[in-house]
Amino acid sequence: MATIYFIGGEIGGAGKSTFCMLLIEGFLQSKILYHFRDADRSTPNVGWAYDAEHYPKAADLKGNFDATDPRAWKPVVFSEDLDDYSQADRLLDLAKEHDVIVNLPAQVSSSFDKWIDDGKYLDKQERLDIKFVYYWVAKAEQRSIDLLFTNVKKFPKMPHILVCNQLRGVGEKWTSMLTEDLKKRLDKEGIKTMDMAELKLSPVERGLLDRENPRFQDLIAESDTTHIPLTFVVIRELK
Repeated sequence: MATIYFIGGEIGGAGKSTFCMLLIEGFLQSKILYHFRDADRSTPNVGWAYDAEHYPKAADLKGNFDATDPRAWKPVVFSEDLDDYSQADRLLDLAKEHDVIVNLPAQVSSSFDKWIDDGKYLDKQERLDIKFVYYWVAKAEQRSIDLLFTNVKKFPKMPHILVCNQLRGVGEKWTSMLTEDLKKRLDKEGIKTMDMAELKLSPVERGLLDRENPRFQDLIAESDTTHIPLTFVVIRELK
């Protein structure tokens, strides 16, 4: 059974793209075959880094955009447009071959929810031989937690994992946020939790990351891989 992993969280700047890149790195290092789709129409920075052929920057096209060019391949996005619906439906076809990683933009819930509900996909998981999993990436903010529980209530048949963003300047609040009451509530709802560890990058590496959209494997030393096994422990438990 293949799995479609949605990377989301609704709030911008929570670290969704960073986590998605780390998840892809985990697949690459473990030599697990996968498909990837960046659903962020305006800034597909994960696509720029890991699938530049299909997500070229406008500057890379050098003004010679051609709809027949394979680089003009249509990405998956979620909207009210019927054409976008058909592209999103292709995720199910991709999952017949390998696991699928989908990077969601912020504030996509209305169109994403409609796609899930209209297709009744969560009720068809066994028949489709596909499993849906939602990685909810969040900073230590009450609004993120409230939105997570709202999402779980909407989609009780889709396992959720709370990814606690521990990046520099973000993660220090999780110690006080994850109270015993909250932990009990997460456990009651069947929500697993994991940390997204701080990336140990030099100022030069951080500058490159901000400007050039490189792959993490080109930046992170082999000795600094503590964040990747955490991701794959959760994946193995959900399989």
